[in-house]
Amino acid sequence: MNLYRRHISSSASMKGIGGSNADIAFRRNCLERRSLRLGRAPGTSPSRCMPTVHGTSWCRPPRTSIDLELDRQAQHARLLSLNDEISRLRQLKNTLEIAKETGDTDVAAWVLEDEEFQNLVKEAGDKTLDEKKVERRLKRASQKLYNLRKSKAGQGKPDIISFKEKMAFFTRPGVSVPVPPTKSSQDPKSTETRYQYTVDRVYGVEV
Repeated sequence: MNLYRRHISSSASMKGIGGSNADIAFRRNCLERRSLRLGRAPGTSPSRCMPTVHGTSWCRPPRTSIDLELDRQAQHARLLSLNDEISRLRQLKNTLEIAKETGDTDVAAWVLEDEEFQNLVKEAGDKTLDEKKVERRLKRASQKLYNLRKSKAGQGKPDIISFKEKMAFFTRPGVSVPVPPTKSSQDPKSTETRYQYTVDRVYGVEV
């Protein structure tokens, strides 16, 4: 049995030296044999290099715990925002269906006059072929601009641009779904507040 284990270890070590994973070290009697890379030049980044617009390449600096936490919080905030937007859209759909069945003229007038609702319907509608082409061009241009800004940051330097974009994500207001008018919001009696006054001869009028 010992001879069999020694033979496996020897073959694995020879494979690591002569194969494609030549930079991965091999340690005997080690439980975990991942990320044992040796011989890396000082100042180089372990991240892979990405091509830029001008044909050069830039290497992304190593991600810190702050970057990972910001990514996690950003994904969580985006999930909450999408769930809230879906619930608002469902509520808007139910309100419009009820208004259609009951023949509510106030909601019908709001649908025709509200600019925010018209923009929402236009955005959700089918896009033409020209609009799709323009959208694809904008995405490609934004990706090239993103790579160019990354390359100007320099190798090994902190990614300040990405950090600012992540912080702007948290401070950016979410997509607002229009709220149709309700009877309680249009009834002046529901919002009217009456005050009772007590007249005093010495101190004047008291609330």
